[in-house]
Amino acid sequence: MGPPSLLTATWWWWWWWLGCLVLASIVDALNLGLCEAALGMESGVIPDEHITASSFFDPAVNAIYGRARVEIQGGAWCPRKVIHRAEEEYLEVYLGDVHLVTKVEVQGRFGNGQGKEYAEKYKLQYWRPGLEDWNTHRDGNGNELLEGNSNTYLAQTSQLSPPVVAARVRFVPYSDHPRTVCMRVELYGCRYTDGLVSYSMPDGDARGGDYNLRDLTYDGTRRGGWLSGGLGQLTDGETGHTNFRVDALGRGRGYEWVGWKNDSRQRQPVEITFEFDSVRNFSALHIYTNNFFTKDTQVFSRARVLFSVGGEHYHAQPPVEFEYVVDRIFETARNVTIRLHGATAKYVKLQLFFALRWILISEVAFDSEPCRCNQTEEAPPVTPTEVVDETAVPVVPAHSTSSDFLVGGLVALGVVFGVVPVTLCVLYYRSRLTRKASKISLSKANGGETKKVSMKMKDLHINMNLSQLSNGYSRAKGNLYGHVSMDEEASAMYQEPYKGPLHNPGYHTLGHTVHPPDVPLKCPLPPDTDDSVDYAVPGMNVTPPPPFSDVYSPRPPSP
Repeated sequence: MGPPSLLTATWWWWWWWLGCLVLASIVDALNLGLCEAALGMESGVIPDEHITASSFFDPAVNAIYGRARVEIQGGAWCPRKVIHRAEEEYLEVYLGDVHLVTKVEVQGRFGNGQGKEYAEKYKLQYWRPGLEDWNTHRDGNGNELLEGNSNTYLAQTSQLSPPVVAARVRFVPYSDHPRTVCMRVELYGCRYTDGLVSYSMPDGDARGGDYNLRDLTYDGTRRGGWLSGGLGQLTDGETGHTNFRVDALGRGRGYEWVGWKNDSRQRQPVEITFEFDSVRNFSALHIYTNNFFTKDTQVFSRARVLFSVGGEHYHAQPPVEFEYVVDRIFETARNVTIRLHGATAKYVKLQLFFALRWILISEVAFDSEPCRCNQTEEAPPVTPTEVVDETAVPVVPAHSTSSDFLVGGLVALGVVFGVVPVTLCVLYYRSRLTRKASKISLSKANGGETKKVSMKMKDLHINMNLSQLSNGYSRAKGNLYGHVSMDEEASAMYQEPYKGPLHNPGYHTLGHTVHPPDVPLKCPLPPDTDDSVDYAVPGMNVTPPPPFSDVYSPRPPSP
């Protein structure tokens, strides 16, 4: 047989890594693998005064003789009454501190070969501080009865799934038909050091078919879909399968998962409040959660953790905010760790925000230790309306809202688009007035008041054509205007250059053909035409033109 292929080796490595991850997550929760030590019935660590019973048939079979594998006096505990279905007789063991009980063991009365009594079935009841009454242990399928003995000498051990957190445990014998029973017992587990007394939260939501995502083993109070004062599947140390649609443990699909649907929460976060036995310092929070995103289930998008000493107010310490990076590649369930940075509290409130339609949680565990500090309960937050000084004028605090920011923005835009253009217009007109005043002052400096210069057109002795002229002159509405490159103010100071329209198509362009003084014009002016036109020239920095004779030099006409 040849060596395994690369693909096979990769798959084996992947499954090995996944198994290690699951085992590590289970150990991190409650260390169930290391919590199976005998608690002291056989060894005597549990003293006689911590062992009591509802009754006993004879002092030789008193409660203190109900220790497993111990043959003293009658050799077991035997109640006075005959056992039937009624839960009237019990053997109670007080563990002192709160312990995590993972399994129990029972024996009948051997009595050095003389005993014949044993319990075929029994129930296990437990109590711890915080519970209102005794609870009966139920397994994942809801069964209360545990398997007892079939003879007087062999011990029968039952693994508790889920384990119980208890300070007192009762063994209650049960029989389908009346019979006399005797019992010897032992408990296995470890001291419960997490300090968690209870958690309160909304119960999970059903998810179709024959499976649901409710907390099936919760041992507290259930009222109106709200769980309070107990512990359940979130703290039993057992993690759920990645595919919650698979019945991996034979207890029904979805077992070990508690799930909430976004639609039923009105898009509000899932809120879980944890109560501890004393004030503790918290370093980390571990949440085992599902990420089966192809089935509308994903790790929470973010989490907020709040702390309180008294359990009423959570404002004294800043909350811990945590955001989870979305994983849309791997659908495996995973452990999410949130660092709590040594926060001090007795009550911890956890808020989980939805990333998809469903949030599924299997385990929640804390890393904490008792706080050797003097902490007092938080006072309610003081609002400005509660502090009143009778000698001073009451001050109404200002509240900044989004509408205030909107009004402020509109006012700013109004200032920008209203005041700025007006300011620019004022500056523009001021500059025009300043420039006009400077030109008038310059004109006065050059010649005083505006002078009027008169010229006679017949002294020019030129031919003009009122069509488009090459030197910039043109005909506009029958009047002769000169093209001047001046400001609007300067052009506005010109008067009408000619009193009437000129109709003389025989004129030639100025600068092309100029006749000498002795050559008459082709089309002389009519006799009644005023050949003397006065032009008013503004008092600008322009010298009057020289006489035409100074600039005229005769030359041969152009071909």
